[in-house]
Amino acid sequence: MKSVMKFALALALAHARANTVIKTSAAPSGPSGAAQGIVDGRGRLTTSMQYGTDPATGKLVPGGASAQMIQAMTNIAKVFAAADLEIAQSGTSCWLYGFNATTFGDISGAYNTFFPDAAHHPARNPTGATLVLEGALVGVSCRGFPQGGKRIAPADFFASDFNAQGLLVDGGAHLFTSAQVGADPVTGDLVSGGAASEARQAMSNLAVVFAAAFPALGAAALAERASECQLMIVNDTGSGAAASVWKAVEDEVATFFNAGSLPAVSITGFPAGSLPIPALVAATCNGVGASANRTSLASGGGIVERVGGTMLLQANPTYGEDVSAAFGATAALFDEAFPNLATAGAPAAALRSAATACELWLADPAADADAALASLSALFVDLPALTVTKAALPTARRTDGPVALQCFGSHTNSLPDAGGAAGVHWSWDMSELVGGTCKKESGNGTIVPGSGGNTGQQVASCKAQGHTLTLHCRVNVTAATSASASGTPTTTTTGSAGALSLQAHFTNSGYPRPPHTTHFDGPVVHSGCSTIDLSVIGQCCFV
Repeated sequence: MKSVMKFALALALAHARANTVIKTSAAPSGPSGAAQGIVDGRGRLTTSMQYGTDPATGKLVPGGASAQMIQAMTNIAKVFAAADLEIAQSGTSCWLYGFNATTFGDISGAYNTFFPDAAHHPARNPTGATLVLEGALVGVSCRGFPQGGKRIAPADFFASDFNAQGLLVDGGAHLFTSAQVGADPVTGDLVSGGAASEARQAMSNLAVVFAAAFPALGAAALAERASECQLMIVNDTGSGAAASVWKAVEDEVATFFNAGSLPAVSITGFPAGSLPIPALVAATCNGVGASANRTSLASGGGIVERVGGTMLLQANPTYGEDVSAAFGATAALFDEAFPNLATAGAPAAALRSAATACELWLADPAADADAALASLSALFVDLPALTVTKAALPTARRTDGPVALQCFGSHTNSLPDAGGAAGVHWSWDMSELVGGTCKKESGNGTIVPGSGGNTGQQVASCKAQGHTLTLHCRVNVTAATSASASGTPTTTTTGSAGALSLQAHFTNSGYPRPPHTTHFDGPVVHSGCSTIDLSVIGQCCFV
């Protein structure tokens, strides 16, 4: 009973709190003093990279790669414990860095001992990235959620693999996948034809995992639900003749997604022997549980997820001649995603406030990693969870320089007092309506309760096929229970008296024929999004 109560409490906290920095003396700090871990507003823990460092001595433990892996995972487990999570039950995905094909067996065996229950094996992503800590043979970073998630196991699909091919967490709101290589899932044999062919097979394997996680979508699940993908190419230059190989891989991956709707994508290159088998490509994608909660930044710089009252950003990597340039470009993406956190005269306020984890890549093998980390630390002031490696970067994407930074963010609604203005994000997809001005759009704004009358404040409008369509977002101070303003039946959400409420309102003037106007309402909500799901989708969300 005690464990059940503790789990219920953990879930309640997971759905209520803002980002929380995890600190413990039982494990080393993250790189350059970065947070050991961050728990976001949904209760998801992301840790910094941990090496095989003994926290008592500050030195790497002796005994080779296997001993370092045991110590690194012990450090990760201590960070989990400081977040009131048990890694064996709550680990959802882990990244293993620095191994080679020779040491992988020993490293993998040591790692596996931390997950004795097959029902709770996390997704795993191994890569032979070059570590920046002298003497380090392995590095590990992990994510976690209370009691882990639901294991996704497609039929006849790498049946003997220790790792979860996919793991649905947070009530199905998020999907984490293990890295896939270009191997047939039944025979385990690599496909022929080179890197592009292997990329096609790896992405096809991921599509099978996504279809098993979201069966109602079937083959379309990967395209509709993926929010972030990472590609690893066994090629440590990314330039010259190799650039065409990298481009062929990227082009192949792009075919799995709809035009203009790519997830956040990072691509890095590593030396031969960097994968457990002699593969040329590995890929992994994470996803969201509801397509209506997945929107692209207008700049194309990332994907925003909305789950309950929490907004999550999966930003694309940004590139620069130095850390400062990459940091500035990443800050611009956070300002776009979290406009209510952006502060005039305080550059990067949104990034500093909302970032939960970042990964820093240095393309120059001779780069001074300590100097780069010191620069990043000074820019952030308080570093979030951090991973840093040396890896080749694609020439086509690093026109601005050999440093790449990718950050992820989270912000949980802090609703203004009743009567105050509310920050609102709106979006609608009218692209199916041809012959007019309608398209897929989104934006942000501030709405004063009661403004716009019964329909609320108009945020978007377009014309097509003789119809004028509008989207309104209505913010009100409500009583304990709210109801739809129009005659259309709608779901209501109960909130405390005097709370702010939000409702999406859609009008179609000229339907079914002029001069008639038809109204549709979304549910009244006190956090998260009010969504109208017709043949088109429109929504208004608290931010």
